[in-house]
Amino acid sequence: MHDLSDIEALLLLQRVPGIGPKRLRQLMGFFDESAAIWRADVQQLAFLPTAIREEIKAIQHKGRAHAYWQQVCFDLEAIDKNNIQLLTLDDDLYPGLLKETDNAPALLYIKGDTRLLSQAQIAVVGSRKASTQSLRLSYQWAQHLANKGLVITSGLAIGVDGAAHQGAIDAGKPTIAVLAHGMDSLYPARHKKMAEAIAACGVLVSEFPLGTQAKREHFPRRNRIITGLSLALLVTEAAIKSGSMISAQYAIEQNRDVFAIPGNINNPQAAGCHYLIQQGAYLATSADDILQGLNWHTGDINAENYQPSLFDEAQASANNLNVQQQKLVDKIPFEPIHMDELIKNTAIPAALLAGQLLELEILNVVECIGGNYQRIQ
Repeated sequence: MHDLSDIEALLLLQRVPGIGPKRLRQLMGFFDESAAIWRADVQQLAFLPTAIREEIKAIQHKGRAHAYWQQVCFDLEAIDKNNIQLLTLDDDLYPGLLKETDNAPALLYIKGDTRLLSQAQIAVVGSRKASTQSLRLSYQWAQHLANKGLVITSGLAIGVDGAAHQGAIDAGKPTIAVLAHGMDSLYPARHKKMAEAIAACGVLVSEFPLGTQAKREHFPRRNRIITGLSLALLVTEAAIKSGSMISAQYAIEQNRDVFAIPGNINNPQAAGCHYLIQQGAYLATSADDILQGLNWHTGDINAENYQPSLFDEAQASANNLNVQQQKLVDKIPFEPIHMDELIKNTAIPAALLAGQLLELEILNVVECIGGNYQRIQ
């Protein structure tokens, strides 16, 4: 199997039982390219569990006659027919914040405007059986935050997720939905029209191969992508044992800010939010608390109403950057500066700054050397 593209190699690896996100990242780290895995000999595959190793050997032996390869051929046809895009970790459009997380998906299936994945996002999650008040707040706050320039990201579930997505849609703003199944199915089915609206003006995202149905164990995997894409997480209502609390744990591990809305102390559906606040999450009583916590209105490059000078516009145009990128570049010296100093000098939240710096690295304007950044043009 010497003629596989990297995309074909990844699609085929996803079909091998026992190869999940962690194992796939392990393989990607061991081999220079995904296609090289299918050219590996027994010794090179010795670090894998026996069952996985034997499966790979069987596929290598049968080649394109193997059932898994036939499935990949079907996948490629369906991907093309349904306008699904594929992003690998090496793709320039792969979202920078997600790439920096542990166990970032090696392959993303995308429907919609892929560029939105790298825009500033706020994750909004909460109970599937949310109270009327929580649904109202989720909708209103999502609408307000979307109008202020943040992309709303959630999981398309009933309850808080759906309310947050709808708030952004009704504001005429894009929203991102991360799925717990393949792109060719939908859960819950009642959100079919919402999913279509999101694909038209936002993005649907999944790490699961086509044909994968929603399963209980898929939702935590989905949640790590929701928080990994976002600058921060807002939990509007959650019980102590809930998927929202799993999302909060991922957010903490990914060094994201967590905001929680307090509720009635006698309501078990608010107990998770109260616990998060006790553990150091920001108590949010309005959507503006989130904007303030993210430093979204300080007059820096994050502010929606930032007005660049004519010099900024001219310089940005000359460097093929947008004005916001140019303003950040102007604050980066030609000698190494530590990330902490840049955060201090720019007042940009760490997670957002990391994503912006990655964009500038891709554009070959700055480089990272040993954790320090410096301007190179």
